[in-house]
Amino acid sequence: MISKSISIFCDTPEKIENYQEAINDTTEVWDLHHRLELTLDGEPALRRDDLKRMGMYYHRPYFELIFLKKKDHYNLHSAGHKNPMFGHKQTPEAIERTRKANLGRKDSPETIEKKRKASTGEKNGFYGKHHTDEKRAYWSQIRKGRPNPNKGKSNRFKGMKWKLVDGKRIWYKEDAC
Repeated sequence: MISKSISIFCDTPEKIENYQEAINDTTEVWDLHHRLELTLDGEPALRRDDLKRMGMYYHRPYFELIFLKKKDHYNLHSAGHKNPMFGHKQTPEAIERTRKANLGRKDSPETIEKKRKASTGEKNGFYGKHHTDEKRAYWSQIRKGRPNPNKGKSNRFKGMKWKLVDGKRIWYKEDAC
């Protein structure tokens, strides 16, 4: 899905790189990017206003243009030093305002379920992966000599078992069955 009328940017849009992908994609929005806006290093070269002033923004040859997914196009123009907040730090007052605004905020059950589904199974970034033996040995070594954080705490589930009932975990005493 293409976001703008492309005929004003190029007379032969079908030759623009990623054109077929952009036309056939029904789920994502694609933007047209001018290659002259950035150098090969990703540094800003010419701004949109500069290109317009020089008469190099509209009716360009196809090789000066490329279709990018909207989020990739945004990231290209706002990453790192191109982001207006880059190098700035929020004031303590601004941090406190944000903290107060979010205080007591809870996600709705629908939102919680959406978030759970968005990172369950194959959608989880760690799905199918395992920590290496070296990493596990490293963590074990770090913890050696430290007191057990659970020492002295009672285990409310000690002597209990659980079973699934309607997809929920139900706890019960072993001798109660």
